[in-house]
Amino acid sequence: TEGKTKPSFLTDGPFLPKSLGVPKNLLSVWYGKRHKQLLFKTNQYYQSWEKGPSHEKYFTSIFRCPLTGEKFGSGSFGDKDSYVVIQEKAKDHDEGGEITEVSSVTVVWHRKKKVAEHAAAARALDCFSYREGGGVKKMSYCLCPEDPYLEGERDFILPSSAPDQMEWIKDVEMKPVESSTNDDDDEVMQEDYQFRTDYMKSRKVEV
Repeated sequence: TEGKTKPSFLTDGPFLPKSLGVPKNLLSVWYGKRHKQLLFKTNQYYQSWEKGPSHEKYFTSIFRCPLTGEKFGSGSFGDKDSYVVIQEKAKDHDEGGEITEVSSVTVVWHRKKKVAEHAAAARALDCFSYREGGGVKKMSYCLCPEDPYLEGERDFILPSSAPDQMEWIKDVEMKPVESSTNDDDDEVMQEDYQFRTDYMKSRKVEV
């Protein structure tokens, strides 16, 4: 209706300035700036599943890095009334058939599939920015309240609710690019620094 503001799923969550976009789009920009040869497909690196009756469905999602295969599950992202955090039994084996030694795993379930995917992208962005910032917490975007972590610091464990078979994109499309110059690298770092500065200011966090 004219004159009414469309509600945002970020109402009670960390504020992401409109100029920076939603997490899935921002993640696409992240890859585009750092891996120019990759044809990143915004919607094709996620696996989502649901639970609950038709009138009260919840969704959770996993983002899988197309370059490394590392997986990130949905975080506690967005309006606090739109998701639930549940401790679930872990699958007894991973996708490769290896035995899982962890008995339980935390799963965040969102009311909308698209928000579950944004939540997985947000989790990946938190960890990527944390790593690029040298493992300093305030260098993470902190889109989710869960702590970010370094590469190899945690194993991703599937919950028992996850599908037995997941169809990930196997062939990553690459494009030829010219070798980057120091100026290109400086531009990426400058843009990322500006992103962090703007984002931290929007959240009133000291930088």
